[in-house]
Amino acid sequence: MNTSGSLTWKKSLRYAAGLAGIAFAVHVMLPQVKELPDAIHQVETGSVWWLLAAAAISLAVYAGGAISLQGSLEQAIPIVPAAETQLAIAFTGLMAPQGVGAFTTNLQFLQKQGVPPAAAATAVGIDSVAGVVVHALSLIGAVALVGRKLVGDIRVPPRWELQVGAAAVAIVVGLIIWSPLGRNKVIPAALTASRALKATLRHPVRFTQLFGGSALITFANALTLAFSMDAFGRGIPMGDVIAVYLAAAAIASLAPTPGGLGALEAALVAGLTAVGGVAGTAVGGVLVFRLLTFWLPILPGAWMLRSLRGRGLV
Repeated sequence: MNTSGSLTWKKSLRYAAGLAGIAFAVHVMLPQVKELPDAIHQVETGSVWWLLAAAAISLAVYAGGAISLQGSLEQAIPIVPAAETQLAIAFTGLMAPQGVGAFTTNLQFLQKQGVPPAAAATAVGIDSVAGVVVHALSLIGAVALVGRKLVGDIRVPPRWELQVGAAAVAIVVGLIIWSPLGRNKVIPAALTASRALKATLRHPVRFTQLFGGSALITFANALTLAFSMDAFGRGIPMGDVIAVYLAAAAIASLAPTPGGLGALEAALVAGLTAVGGVAGTAVGGVLVFRLLTFWLPILPGAWMLRSLRGRGLV
């Protein structure tokens, strides 16, 4: 058997896949690159102390991701490499549509830690579900508090939030039940994840890690946005900024671009101005927020991915 030839073929295939991923990322990102110089310019005009506070709180996202991933597993994993993996996702997330890069990188990391493939996939799935649950519950609370500001003077029926939520759930459930993809793929995967999640709920420490880490990710991002706006004079309550972030992130999650590129920026600016924010402040805050949470971590993420691979961790 020609082992060297097989290794060379696999290495070439990996390089080809990497180049294809980079080409896809460049194709998607090029129309948005014009935002990067604007974001850097905004940094030059903002309050340095609030910018430093925003940068510091943005780092909590990586700790939250590692804690949540730990809570999804029965076996222990090293927390520092897990956090490093979350930083690497800042780069690998560019190579695929929303969420795919994170799923693949976390899966590789867990398998390198000795977690069986099926258990690793289930753990990453549970981690994702916990993030969705935390975000959804936070969004419901935020809409209840500031939803009227977002819809303005539009006449809406009583308890419209519940009606819209019920309709959305009914549509999703119907699509899952009646589509072949839902019956053959989604439902079996959901049943497996639900059994694993039920086991997690019986362990208070894992439960706290899973949902606490997910909450840390969500609110670290929201606070990063608020502090970024503070650098230019926020002018609207903190609760409104958090509510807008939650709503905008939910909308941007439907976008096929990595990190919700383009969609998140537009939704944030529209939401912040809708609740009374000054347009210039909203644009400046959003650009700095994206600089800290999307653009700046790309190069450190690429370096970290190389480091993790060199150490055999992904």
